[in-house]
Amino acid sequence: IRYTMRDMTQEKMILMRRS
Repeated sequence: IRYTMRDMTQEKMILMRRS
């Protein structure tokens, strides 16, 4: 599975928002 900077940023933002 390849992870792009955009995906990582979106995931990090979602994780931060969740917590």
